[in-house]
Amino acid sequence: MSSTKRSRAVGWITGGVLGLAAIRFVWSIVTASGNPRAYRAYYADESAFLATWQYPSVAVTWSCVLLVAEAVVLWFIVCRSLTPHLWRRALVCVALTVPAALIGMPFLMHAPPYLGFHILWLVTIAALAILTFAAGRAAASWHFTRSARNGEWHRDHGSPQPRGDTPSSSSSRHSISMQRAPNWSPMGR
Repeated sequence: MSSTKRSRAVGWITGGVLGLAAIRFVWSIVTASGNPRAYRAYYADESAFLATWQYPSVAVTWSCVLLVAEAVVLWFIVCRSLTPHLWRRALVCVALTVPAALIGMPFLMHAPPYLGFHILWLVTIAALAILTFAAGRAAASWHFTRSARNGEWHRDHGSPQPRGDTPSSSSSRHSISMQRAPNWSPMGR
């Protein structure tokens, strides 16, 4: 399996984990928001509050819709992106989720359940994106190091061979002398 196909497969696995996490967080938002005792800290008279309490359906609905929209955008970035490198796709996810998670963190302690779980969703997805970026970058570096030790030139996963070298079969691939590009970099392009 080529490294590009492997990166795509890992992207689909990451997208599946993202979808399962979204389902779990939506379920947590809906169920935790139904507990009236989670809101009583904001009111002095608990008995009067409990007598008039209503489920915050509009706020819960908006929180769930926003969470699902975020999950769909991140899924498209991870699974349907044009770049074959998983670490680049994860870096885009980090750039989107970390600022939102950092903005929401100060409000987490006193937030109602629907907002608190949404902030936890952002923190969880930001951590998953950072871990995916680190693992993808480590795998790309390992693959590059392994290719360099074998005498192969791979600036980009699955890139064509340098001009002038056109092997007639895959068995003659290793007999061709490949040169390193003058602006070579282990980070890719």
